[in-house]
This record gives sequence, structure tokens and C-alpha cells, in this order.
Amino acid sequence: MLAQYFALEVPPKIYHKHIELSDVAQVMQPLLGDVDPAPLDWCAPLEQMIEDLRGFRSLRENPEDEFHRTGAQSEGNGGGMFYDPAALLAFIRFNFLLRRTLIELMHAD
Repeated sequence: MLAQYFALEVPPKIYHKHIELSDVAQVMQPLLGDVDPAPLDWCAPLEQMIEDLRGFRSLRENPEDEFHRTGAQSEGNGGGMFYDPAALLAFIRFNFLLRRTLIELMHAD
């Protein structure tokens, strides 16, 4: 739900750029308050998946099951920290970028 809120509230001028954690923190500030956008170590697998997304040129290249598995594993690795606002920023960013990439690839195919 938070990723959907972000998608609806993100300013058009940054919608198609490389979204940073600071961009997510700014858009989500009304809901999450002031959050330090510094990356969390245990969210590093999300960053790797975001890097992988940049290389996809077709939906056939998208290992969707692997993304869901790694995302869920990252969520589990955080334990109770998953609900920490800094972690929520990372997951909102990942979910938004995954969604945006899948839509772009669908249009390209």
C-alpha cells in the first residue's frame, strides 16, 4: 500500500529518473515523518535487485520468482526492523522500481 501511495504522490519530474532513498523519504514524509534515508545493511539484496532491473530489456528476462523470493528473504532477515521507517523506505523504493520496470517492459514487448 505504501508503494502505491508513493506511485501516486511522486512528482512527475522524478517519476522516470533513478529514484533514490532520499526521493522516497521526501515523498513519504507526510506518512512516515522525517526519516534518515541512509541505506540499511540488511536491505543490500534489494539494492542488488534494483541494479539487476536496470539490465532487463524484455519480460522474458525477468526472473520474477527469484525477485519475490529474495524480497521476502530480505524482509525476513530484518525481523522486527522491517517496520522501521528507514527499512520501509527501502522496500517502497524497491517495490516502486520493480513495478515501474515491469510496466515499461510490458509496453516494450
